Amino acid sequence: MNSPQNQQQKTGRNAPCCCGSGKKYKHCCLQSNNAVPIKQISLSQQLQLAISHHQAGRLPQAEDAYRQILSIIPEHPDGLHLSGVIAFQKGELDSAVELIDKAISANPEVADYYNNLGLALRAQGKPNAAIASYQQALLIRPDYAEAHNNLGVIFRGQGKPDAAIECYRKALAIMPYYVDAHINIGMTLRDLGRLDSASEHLHKAICTKPDSAEAYSNLGGVFRLRGKPDAAIECYRRTLAIMPNHLNAHINIGMALRDIDRLDSAIEHLRKAVYIKPESAQAHNNLGILLMEQGELDASVKCYQKAISIKPDYAEAYNVLGSALMEQGQQQQAIAAYEKGLAFDPCYFPLHHSLIFSASRMCSDDAKVFELSRQFGKQAEEGLSRLSHSNNTISDRRLKIGYISGDFRQHSVAYFIRPILANHDKQNVEIFCYYNHYRIDRITRQLMGYANHWRSIFGVSDEDAAELIRQDAIDILVDLSGHTSHNRLLLFAQKPAPVQVTWIGYPSTTGLSAMDYRLTSIHRDPIGWNEQYHTESLVRLSTPVCFEPEEALPEINALPALKNDYLTFASFHVPNKITAITISLWAKVLYALPTAKLVLAPDTAKDQIIRQFQVLGISADRLSFFCHQPLPQYLALHNEIDIMLDTFPYNGSTVSRHSLWMGIPILTLAGRKAVSRVGLALMAQLGLETFAAESEEVFVENARRWANDLDGLAQVRNTLREKMQNAPFSKPALVVNELEAAYRQMWRAWCGM
Repeated sequence: MNSPQNQQQKTGRNAPCCCGSGKKYKHCCLQSNNAVPIKQISLSQQLQLAISHHQAGRLPQAEDAYRQILSIIPEHPDGLHLSGVIAFQKGELDSAVELIDKAISANPEVADYYNNLGLALRAQGKPNAAIASYQQALLIRPDYAEAHNNLGVIFRGQGKPDAAIECYRKALAIMPYYVDAHINIGMTLRDLGRLDSASEHLHKAICTKPDSAEAYSNLGGVFRLRGKPDAAIECYRRTLAIMPNHLNAHINIGMALRDIDRLDSAIEHLRKAVYIKPESAQAHNNLGILLMEQGELDASVKCYQKAISIKPDYAEAYNVLGSALMEQGQQQQAIAAYEKGLAFDPCYFPLHHSLIFSASRMCSDDAKVFELSRQFGKQAEEGLSRLSHSNNTISDRRLKIGYISGDFRQHSVAYFIRPILANHDKQNVEIFCYYNHYRIDRITRQLMGYANHWRSIFGVSDEDAAELIRQDAIDILVDLSGHTSHNRLLLFAQKPAPVQVTWIGYPSTTGLSAMDYRLTSIHRDPIGWNEQYHTESLVRLSTPVCFEPEEALPEINALPALKNDYLTFASFHVPNKITAITISLWAKVLYALPTAKLVLAPDTAKDQIIRQFQVLGISADRLSFFCHQPLPQYLALHNEIDIMLDTFPYNGSTVSRHSLWMGIPILTLAGRKAVSRVGLALMAQLGLETFAAESEEVFVENARRWANDLDGLAQVRNTLREKMQNAPFSKPALVVNELEAAYRQMWRAWCGM
């Protein structure tokens, strides 16, 4: 809000005191802090004295002095206006609006009045009234930089970034060194993913005002979006050196420290943020995120619930609350959280992704998942103009293939995409990888070497990323994420490439009409079973994926049951896959084999799982739990296991393949949808269909059969690694040949051949 010096000149410390005493101001009223009796000085002196108090932060004295002026002239414009300013500073918004309105009635030609009225109206949650007030200020004074800036703030809050940027630019054209305008335009450009321009404005703000905590804080946000957490942390540290209790700096440095795996330090800063402002929903929410990553799920849930109690419409908090509940194995409660968040904010797309992904793990058929996916697709594509494409239509030329993923790093997707990228025929295809994550690790650098072109789109807006893809003239663009984390489905909705395909990361429909194909297999999607639940056309490959295990796998030991005299089953799946249906199925196996034991890892939902088994008559002493293990120890743990139990309806994938490479077969139950047939597809390719069942009764019977044939089970164990080495999914050259043939057929179809 405009300070009083915009109305009158400030009294200098060595100037004669405006009370008429003849003393210097610093030896008179500045020192005494006392109001001067009203009758001893002129009205202009009284106003100057009131402003002096106001400027010095002595609000009670200033307010009393303005009140004395208004007792003489009740419609004194400056007295009314500045009384309104004090009311605003005290948080008395209704009084502020009333007083400034009266000032405007007394003198409707002062631009400052309208500007400050706009600030009060905005604080009241009346943006349209605030806009009208700022616009009136600009009619009176078109070169009023602060009013242009304040109008931009309103437009940004209304989701009108282009209008906001225009306002900020007008302010900067008038005042090129206007720090607030540089900060505000930087924040808006950051929101749009225009990070270079955002950084430029924030640097200008810092050059103008090197002690601007806000400029450093926002520049840190830009660096974090550009995947430069160390630079972001340095900016936040400078912010805190200037303003040690800067709330957002503590919150954001915590999240940046998390990016570089310094969770303990990150949590310290988030706890400090909560201490500084206990009613900050964001501080509680982000503290919950960090605690969840430390495995403290109960504590993280409490943080999310606190954030929601402070801000009941906090969409992000509902999203992460749902994630924590899923990790605790409370799938129904998680889905309820996602649905409640969407009721508050239907346009918060991460909630759509989470709800769809969770439903895919819960529902035994695709109807519900398809309905949710179509709702997402309709909303994501609403109002979008489909981009046109001018790609060369020569059908047999070298194709440009683009892969988009946030998982080109140490992640399960890397096991599947690495052999594909390594074996593409670069004479037939030119490979572009668009990476949507900041982390660069050993796997990332390896994958970089397989691509012809590597592009980072982390923090880049969908519009700018789409333009980049168009400039690269991509022919076929492949999504490797579906509705999983770090996806760019909103980018695919813009149709930046003529042919678009979804694959690997998520085995179901995206719900986008802009997605043309989904790659699958005859085992996962038998012809005529699931087409009606897809917006994409299904392309069935004989082997839809490769899998490249770790280079140094532990040796396979003898079957543990031969010395234990009982079977040890296991599941190393995350708890969000372990549904009530799954536990019921496993309990039937344990009931049928009273001496058998079950090992589970990780142990994040231990108490919940034990309770569920106990309800079904299985005692806790038959269950063993292991915490999350580093990869070498995780693989070695397989040497204690005889048979792996698959989850249902969402079968295992990476976990199952690790088990098979370690000589452990998988008892799997096949359903109708693709995610329920991954286990069947795997075992069929190994010639071990006898481990797959189409009903719960057969699943249990299969367990009994192998319990009574330990020699046969030992033989499977001894030969399984060799089977894996010779399986079709371990022959990447053959898989890639079929994949590239499928790409070629898709391209020819687009060319009209």
